[in-house]
Amino acid sequence: MATRHHQQLRLPYPYPVVLDAFARVLPQIGFRVSTVDPARGMVFAARPTSLWSWGENVTIQVGQVAPTEPSEARVDSALAFGLVDWGRNRRNVEKIVAVIDGFLAEHAAAARLPE
Repeated sequence: MATRHHQQLRLPYPYPVVLDAFARVLPQIGFRVSTVDPARGMVFAARPTSLWSWGENVTIQVGQVAPTEPSEARVDSALAFGLVDWGRNRRNVEKIVAVIDGFLAEHAAAARLPE
């Protein structure tokens, strides 16, 4: 099994809205955000060690080519330590993607870019 999983997203919202949304959503699903770097478009977070895991690190890279274009994000989850993740990183990414879509639809509808 892999020790890392990632997914690319296109989100029809401006860059600052998407970056802020990731920083707000991650603590709601059990991640501790350590860094939000608007200059680089990065969010770093981690899930602490538990009975089921030695911990996972999440890195999110957000960018936007032009103000009228959707933002793009890459969500990457990797083991902090270990050789086998038993699907944990895939589930982390799927959960983050599902939650960010719902959060943006509920809290940032006014900022949504036209399609």
